[in-house]
Amino acid sequence: MKKWTNFFKGNCTEIVNNSYFSIAIHKSIMVLFEVKDKSNQKEILFLGRSNFLEKVKKIDNMNISYCWIIGGDLPINYSDSFKQELIDLKHYLEGLCSKVNLTYSLTGKCYSIVLEKNNSMSIKEISPEVVIVDDSVSFLKIVSLQLTHNNIDNYYSCTNPLSILELIDLACIKLILTDINMPELLGSELAKKINGNKPVLLMSGEFFHDSPEIINVLSLGNIDFINKKDIISDDFIAKVNALKSSSLSFKEKKSSTMKVLAHNKFDMMVIGASTGGVQTLEVIFSELKSVPCPIVIFIHMPGQFTELFTKRLNETYRLPFEHIDGLTKISEKKIYIAKGNAHYSFIQSEREILVKSHDERTVKGFCPNIDFSFMSLAEIKNIKLSAGILTGMGRDGAKGLLELKNMGFTTFSQDEASSIIYGMPKAASELKANKFTLNPYQIAKWINKAA
Repeated sequence: MKKWTNFFKGNCTEIVNNSYFSIAIHKSIMVLFEVKDKSNQKEILFLGRSNFLEKVKKIDNMNISYCWIIGGDLPINYSDSFKQELIDLKHYLEGLCSKVNLTYSLTGKCYSIVLEKNNSMSIKEISPEVVIVDDSVSFLKIVSLQLTHNNIDNYYSCTNPLSILELIDLACIKLILTDINMPELLGSELAKKINGNKPVLLMSGEFFHDSPEIINVLSLGNIDFINKKDIISDDFIAKVNALKSSSLSFKEKKSSTMKVLAHNKFDMMVIGASTGGVQTLEVIFSELKSVPCPIVIFIHMPGQFTELFTKRLNETYRLPFEHIDGLTKISEKKIYIAKGNAHYSFIQSEREILVKSHDERTVKGFCPNIDFSFMSLAEIKNIKLSAGILTGMGRDGAKGLLELKNMGFTTFSQDEASSIIYGMPKAASELKANKFTLNPYQIAKWINKAA
């Protein structure tokens, strides 16, 4: 044990030393156990006090019989049953270990520590691009495996969200993946503490239960979410790559360089959005003085999320919002939020315009499919229409927006500087489907002029 404590240059304090095992604590980072069995073989155990993820590689021929890394805090009392529990850990591994890797954080930096076959230890600072936090070690392994299989291997994993707080300011970190339900700190609370300074992907195994927590932080920007059952899907890797390259939250007004637009009176406005859309829409709504015409919004979110989003909008802004599903007449000067998990088309009945929902299995791609909705507007006659694309991943809506522009309707897309994910607006710009490129404040100003 003295060899290991010396390695940490005096930062280790030995707290137990008896015939069964010895324990030393290295600040509040990890605990080292040296357990002696009946044949006087040594077993080195690393207990991460902040529950750090283990990576154990088994080879053979090592005079330390077993190496294991376990999670959880040290118990207050070291009972006989606890001692026996430590000794019984040897049954978890068969054979001899010659190398153990683990990562941990200390004073705002990330480190990797390696126990080698020759009993030496090495430590080096690492600069992870992705940080994963989940209180389930088994789920951390699944996420790590998915990242590695997709050539994303520069990551840091841990099971305690509190250890992430000191890493927020590290420039190397491009994305934080966090479970929404953790005993020490909810993923939503962690996102609030990060406050848009790093992109966050919230992972949930209980969408219905967790949706209120998730929707409450989406307005912070740089935040997306995924169901844990979809971790092994292409959608997960697409979200990871998109968020890694996303922009910072759009929090401040920027000087307007927008050309003076005609004060057109529109009969209806239709907007499509995805990742980052909640924040962009809330910026627009916070600046609106009134609703000059019906505004229909399609956003890539599950149905319970759009319902909660609409409820919060009605509680926050002095504007009329309505959550729509099924067959809805679009006539009043309201902001209509389409329910997720369905596709929508516009139909005309005499002089009325209706929005009709369709089963999510009827159209491929994102749901709701914005291209599908935009294309259906081509059948609407004698209407002054404005349509736009906001921040989001992928290319949904670009082709439909081009179709509307070619029909003479006024089209716009969000600019790159204010887009958290410049995917959908970029696709629209590349097709020259947008007549105007605007930031959220400019969009609000434009709508206010049309009032």
